[in-house]
Amino acid sequence: MRKLFYVASLLAFTILLTTGCTKESSTPIEPSLRLTISNIEATNFAVKVESTDPETLYFVGVTTRESYDALGDPKAAAEAFVQIANQSGQVNWTEADGKLIHQGNTTIEAGESWTINPKREYAVLAFGVGEGGVITLDPVYEFVTTTEVSPSENQLDVTVDAEKGIVTVKTTNDDPYFLDCIEVDRLTDVPQERLAEHIIGIYGSLIDNCIENGDVERDFSRIIEADTDYYAVAFGYLGGYSTTEITMVSFHSAGGGLIPQDCTFDFDVKNITINGANITVIPSNPSTPYFWQVYNKVLVDSYINGAGVAQLMQDGLAIIAEALSDEYGIPITPETAASMVTVTGNDSYAYNTLEASTEYYVVAVGLDNKGRQTTEVQLSTLFTTLSPSTGPEDPMECTIQVNGLTDDGLSVSVIPADKEMTYVGMVGEAEVYSWYTSDAEFLADDIAMWSEMAGAEGMSLSELLSEYGLFLKGDQTYIFPESFEPGVLYMAYTYGLSETGEITAGMQKVFFSLDENGQAHEADGPAGM
Repeated sequence: MRKLFYVASLLAFTILLTTGCTKESSTPIEPSLRLTISNIEATNFAVKVESTDPETLYFVGVTTRESYDALGDPKAAAEAFVQIANQSGQVNWTEADGKLIHQGNTTIEAGESWTINPKREYAVLAFGVGEGGVITLDPVYEFVTTTEVSPSENQLDVTVDAEKGIVTVKTTNDDPYFLDCIEVDRLTDVPQERLAEHIIGIYGSLIDNCIENGDVERDFSRIIEADTDYYAVAFGYLGGYSTTEITMVSFHSAGGGLIPQDCTFDFDVKNITINGANITVIPSNPSTPYFWQVYNKVLVDSYINGAGVAQLMQDGLAIIAEALSDEYGIPITPETAASMVTVTGNDSYAYNTLEASTEYYVVAVGLDNKGRQTTEVQLSTLFTTLSPSTGPEDPMECTIQVNGLTDDGLSVSVIPADKEMTYVGMVGEAEVYSWYTSDAEFLADDIAMWSEMAGAEGMSLSELLSEYGLFLKGDQTYIFPESFEPGVLYMAYTYGLSETGEITAGMQKVFFSLDENGQAHEADGPAGM
């Protein structure tokens, strides 16, 4: 009996030790995240995140598997998400926004927050974040591959009111579909079985602007061109793929009769240089579209005596269309080119590629958006580009004094005999001068170079030289900030130039070199000159 009591007491003590004295652990549970992917479709999947701590803020991101693999590991991917978010400046890391930053358990429809494409593998990450994007919990991640696009049972019934430019679509369900009006010429050479794929390709990301759901009535009258053959095109669309057969209804847009324009043109030609001029065309009717070009007199005369100047403008438009076709890699007709190059209102251009000593006309004509002539062709008064040898050959009467180097550069003084004349003062290496056979040849090439620069800037020659401080008047001392080396033979030179770009005096020059102290010493010109 006593032995039995002892066993019972021992058993009770053991139970007390193993159960009655147990205490809860004082170590808190570390916050953690659990990620689950479900409901996988072609353009969507559900992302469920469970958090053990309802106060922990965490970030959810989706990227392609290719991008994830390029980063290398989950931590690098998380850091990349943080960097992109910080660069956007639109994330508050200390507050859940229900978009990128979350708290507690949440379920996200990926297709509502990211662009999800069919048959594509994605990486989904969730990781804890703190102020400034500091990662507070290691990322958890899953990979998911979206499904193929399922064919849609949507039947699209398309009708067109050509007079009003209205397209109506009746559908049998709310599946998304593409709808637009496309010029027949753009689809002529595309095989029927590739039409939808071709359209998706040429629209690119802009296709989202053409996606509809359910029955619609759309007014295209302000978009389509008058008197043009079109297709109203519709097909089911999802995530870059067509989901139904393509439906195409051909129609011819209303209007488009030739409407003559009451418009004449004035021409302002100024700042004529050796190889350019600043030209402005001024139409009497600022709403009239027109096309204008500059042609040399020989070419214009050949058309006047032959097919007529109207044909000259049509041929010019055809050349532009061919150039645009080469540039964009797609066929562009002269009619299409007309809508690209016509302008309205005053239009100006600074030419700098004209031939020297050549007579030119500015030619303008009104054109509609199909390239048809709406006004008479008009010619400007004939103008002539300057000759490289324009101006007297006698050197400019002046004294050129090279003062030597200062802290700011080379100092050169010019004292002209005529204090009212405008002139140009420059310094260059004498070796360049030695390439030419005469002062006139050197000066012609020098002016041609500066004229080309002026034309490119839309300025006259004198305006550009003034910008550089080289267009002078009266007694002047000028500092050339360029670097000058001791022992090199240089040339300081001047020539007379009017504000209109005409040479009024030939080139005066002084050759010199600099010693180690920056002192200038006059010298003879290059050997053989």
